[in-house]
Amino acid sequence: MGTIRYIEHTADAGVEIGAASREELFVLGARALYQLVLDYDAVGGELERRLELAASNFPELFHAWLAELLYLLDAEGLVFKKFGLAFGRRDTKLAATLWGEEIDVERHRPHGEIKNVTYADFAVERERDGTYRARVIFDL
Repeated sequence: MGTIRYIEHTADAGVEIGAASREELFVLGARALYQLVLDYDAVGGELERRLELAASNFPELFHAWLAELLYLLDAEGLVFKKFGLAFGRRDTKLAATLWGEEIDVERHRPHGEIKNVTYADFAVERERDGTYRARVIFDL
């Protein structure tokens, strides 16, 4: 199983993620984002949403993924718990099915807000052993 480690960053929040696969990297990235703003353990998965993303490279696709999840959280009040991910050629496209629900203030107990997924210190790398490492800073 992968790892999420939160790191301190001036006026922001950072996270370092270690994952065994690209799918796990994207799931842990979502979890890291959501855990910064609400009680993620309380999230259910009845509502289904599909999305497609494209980017010029894999790190940009990961950034676009996090930015899209943040948009859905802010604009539509949606949070997701389960993810079906299908990567396209050269890992620059993603077709995803997400299961989650609308935020319930009583159950999810929101406790913060993320303004943006920044490019400051942003990095996504595939290690020699095939695992993935990412570093993301969120503007709070």
